[in-house]
Amino acid sequence: MKKLFNLALVASLFYSQMGCIGSPSSNDTSSPYATPEIKQKLAKAIDPSLTTVPKNFFETFNYAESNNSLDKMMDVLDTPEEKWFWNTLINMRLQMLRAIAMTQENISLPEPTISPEVLSAVIVYEEANPYKPNLKKIDEARKYAIDMALGHMPIPPSAEQAEAYIEQWGGRDTGKFFKEVREELLQYYKGALAVRKRGEIPEDYDTVKKSEAGITEYAIHMQAPTLYPAELLKASFSLSDEYEDAVYVFPKIFLKNAASFSNHSIRLENEKPLPYTFRVAWYSIAENKSYVLEADLPRQEMIEKLMVEGDRPWDALLITLAPYGQITLYAYNQITGKTEQLARYQAKEHSFLWENVPQMEMMYQSPEEPVASWNEYQQMALRNFPKATENLKKNGLPEEDPSEKTYWNENLP
Repeated sequence: MKKLFNLALVASLFYSQMGCIGSPSSNDTSSPYATPEIKQKLAKAIDPSLTTVPKNFFETFNYAESNNSLDKMMDVLDTPEEKWFWNTLINMRLQMLRAIAMTQENISLPEPTISPEVLSAVIVYEEANPYKPNLKKIDEARKYAIDMALGHMPIPPSAEQAEAYIEQWGGRDTGKFFKEVREELLQYYKGALAVRKRGEIPEDYDTVKKSEAGITEYAIHMQAPTLYPAELLKASFSLSDEYEDAVYVFPKIFLKNAASFSNHSIRLENEKPLPYTFRVAWYSIAENKSYVLEADLPRQEMIEKLMVEGDRPWDALLITLAPYGQITLYAYNQITGKTEQLARYQAKEHSFLWENVPQMEMMYQSPEEPVASWNEYQQMALRNFPKATENLKKNGLPEEDPSEKTYWNENLP
């Protein structure tokens, strides 16, 4: 059985994102594991014809094509620390490539055997020497991945769903998307480092029976309707009723705006405790309003649904963000798309001052077109949702529907 210490690596992510945890300084560009001599050896292992290492060689290298070179790179390194440093750095950068190209749905945290000192050095190095791959190639890979994903879905999507999927992923600004993915990964690694440095998870924690602790492998999905799109501001899940900083932060870029409950709106994770509570804040683009909610989750019911041995009827939690602050929690089967409602919530409307919002973190903000208000931002965001824009002009906002069914029906009159 895997030690549950691995599960605790997600702890403190929310607080590290909020700046409550000290992180390695990005001013220190030196690293004992990335000296010019070491880089020279590694570069020659990749390409024996090199006599000198080109500037930014390791910050522009396509690590997705380095599988044959990776073993050779490890062979020329002298110490375990050097091997851990480069293995972890390359793994982080590979995940950046795969996430942006949609070929990977997991975020893999650093190996538990890596020391805090080496992990800290990896984070310092990446912040001081940010990875800058060829974005044109990434864009091409992402378009290819979209075609492959549509062709291999367990349940073939309708033409409308396929179009919405392509709009959601294919229309992204590649550079901005890559920057967001890179920041998400850095936050995960900083959270892992913070937990290891503090050592707040007691030794007996990893001997608790999974069935008693509600620990299993599951996914969390968050979704809003295509015609009434939303943007996630913050979402976090408490994974412990004892440790306040055992928190999983749902990456905001993985909220999906889709016509129906879609089996590809997925954010897979490794084994972890089922959550106790959750906090969510989101912006309803269609309504030009924001909502917030902090609530308990029906944990015992979730354990009964998601911890069935054998063929599991449910392997995920699905949370939908609907107009008028309506939230529904479902048990969800990612293969069949089947859902079963577990709970309903009503979020409260909240007015965030636009000037207090970290505007460059907003999904649809453009540096070339700064906006000065939520009204202006709504118009900019709606450019990404032509169907929603057309529907709002034609039909306006829907009538409040406690069942939420009409929100997910695109075939409106």
